[in-house]
Amino acid sequence: MTLRGAGALAALVVALVAAAGCDVLVAGPTPTASSSPATVSSGITGRVVIGPTCPLEATPSEEPEPSAEESPGTGPTLDPDATPEPPPSDDPNATEDPETTPYAPGCSRPFAASLVITSGTDGSAISRLATGEDGLFTVDLSPGEYTIVPQNGEPFPIAQPLDVTVVAGQYVEVEINYDSGIR
Repeated sequence: MTLRGAGALAALVVALVAAAGCDVLVAGPTPTASSSPATVSSGITGRVVIGPTCPLEATPSEEPEPSAEESPGTGPTLDPDATPEPPPSDDPNATEDPETTPYAPGCSRPFAASLVITSGTDGSAISRLATGEDGLFTVDLSPGEYTIVPQNGEPFPIAQPLDVTVVAGQYVEVEINYDSGIR
């Protein structure tokens, strides 16, 4: 194929993608898809991780539980000085704190993944992108409701869709957590 033929083929691919109504992006460390780069200054930025990447070990409890014979008719005792744990966040854009991730320390890592961004109103695909090996991504979007739909494996790794609200002039930071299936 000549250089001129390759250019025509590339133009045809770009035209087909545009006709499909979505951006397709496969990029290096920080992919970016833009709906209108000159006017959009909002969107989603984030990272994708997978875990656990090492088997989880059960930790023995510090105190053995009393048997029914040792403490008949008693229930659990509550420490009146204990600080209660805060309830989980209702914020759909909240990311997991690395300190509370359900994996053992050092058992999650960045993950290269394919993501589809869909409209929160009608579910149509807005953008498709592939993160780099570092798991980082950025996508420029107009303000509105969106859903990030991670493309899952069969049967693993899997990640749940994440609803995101994009506000004008801001990039929402998210973390997509894939479950590796390792136990």
